Amino acid sequence: MGIANVNGRTEKDSPSSSPYNTIEAQAIARWVSDNKSSLTEFKSGSKALCDVIAIITPFKKQIECINHALKAYSNLNGENITVGTTHTLQGAERNIILFSAVQADDGSHQFIDQKPNLLNVAVSRAKDNFILFCDMKLLAKSRKGAPSGKLYQYIKEQGIPYEILPTIEYKDILSSDTNRISTLEKHVSFLDSIFSDANTGENITIISPFVRISAVKHGNTLNAIKQAVQRSVKVQIIIGRDERIDQMSALKLLACTGAEVLVIDNIHSKAITVRKRIFAEGSFNWFSASRDKGSMYSNYESTFIYTGDKVEIYIKYIKDDLAKLFRSGKRKWKRIKCD
Repeated sequence: MGIANVNGRTEKDSPSSSPYNTIEAQAIARWVSDNKSSLTEFKSGSKALCDVIAIITPFKKQIECINHALKAYSNLNGENITVGTTHTLQGAERNIILFSAVQADDGSHQFIDQKPNLLNVAVSRAKDNFILFCDMKLLAKSRKGAPSGKLYQYIKEQGIPYEILPTIEYKDILSSDTNRISTLEKHVSFLDSIFSDANTGENITIISPFVRISAVKHGNTLNAIKQAVQRSVKVQIIIGRDERIDQMSALKLLACTGAEVLVIDNIHSKAITVRKRIFAEGSFNWFSASRDKGSMYSNYESTFIYTGDKVEIYIKYIKDDLAKLFRSGKRKWKRIKCD
């Protein structure tokens, strides 16, 4: 048995929805990616990864979260690793079972105490090793007679060592190739380069809370977007709803480039993503910041641009967050058409 301690966070999209732990899902995917070579050579054999390991979790939402995290690692593409509940394996076994407990030391309860047989069934699916991914701080607080308490006591009595797994946070992204820009000229140049340097088939998403016709018409931006779209680059522009008079005119100019333009309530992020290779985030409003340095509305702005190997994971989470906003039905949104 092995223990992987993850300092995660339990999340829920609504009070009644299935809980999930994004940080724990990331840690599991990273562990599998880092250990792929040794796993496929388990017991001096040469096996497909999907025949060696499976990942079990009690929560449906965590299954989705782990699958997303696994897809972020190129060396795991096409591995078809089974991720599901104990019922997913239907009596089948693997050499190694990874168990994602989900609950973290943030006030959430121990689900395994409600269904004590859950962990036993999960362990029975492992032929050689069972690795529990959990928050040890929460486990240590378990009531002694409860299943989680008995598990913690067993770990202590047996002296089972546990590995404290690194979790992917913004500090990890900072170790990637990072550039910071802080002048108007560099922001405008970066925005235009996003479109001119995009490759055929790439996806670009730009999130800007506001839009102004003076900013949209400035320089070569509209032409750069149009040329990118003509090269089969998919451009998506997401703008926060704004009641100012010139917003609709600016939105239509953007839509007429061939970009998909969406307006949604209560957006205040300022970010750009390009496929799996660029993630930029900062204070600059991409389609509304004043392009006149002498204007009283010209502010000091800065943006961090990340291009390292961790970027792909955060782009995926931004995309997932946006998808939730549009699906939730709680925020009004509309697609702008070119008339």
